[in-house]
Amino acid sequence: MYREFGIALLRYRECKGWSQAKLAELAKLTELSISNYENSKSLPNEKTMYALVKALNAKQLSYHWLRSTDAGREWLPELKRKSLYETYSDIYLGIEDAKFLERRIGRIVSDNKIERHEMLTHRRGQEVFKKIIQAAFAYLAHEKTTPARVAR
Repeated sequence: MYREFGIALLRYRECKGWSQAKLAELAKLTELSISNYENSKSLPNEKTMYALVKALNAKQLSYHWLRSTDAGREWLPELKRKSLYETYSDIYLGIEDAKFLERRIGRIVSDNKIERHEMLTHRRGQEVFKKIIQAAFAYLAHEKTTPARVAR
């Protein structure tokens, strides 16, 4: 259940060349806790996750933590590698869809109730916002994994 976070934590720790004991010391945790997280036996709470992010200097770890929660699995799909242009297009189109839905939702809620036939717009809104969130995280992943260009 917490496999994605456990694997990510293990990779970040090993990239630093640290033992579980060293990470535990820096994050002010026990070795057993680190072992449990890496072996996907448990998921840290938010405060502990931030301590791990800070110790490892790995903000991307918080994405993997979120993906390991029920809400994260639903709202934060796995990142697929896309070009920067594709990612930007996804964000732009998502925002355009959101603007259109905003106008429709304004008409729907003007009578202060949602009718049965208006539920489709509500569902479409959820899909659009899910798409925007996915595209935004894909953009951030692209930023983190693409080497900076050197100006000449």
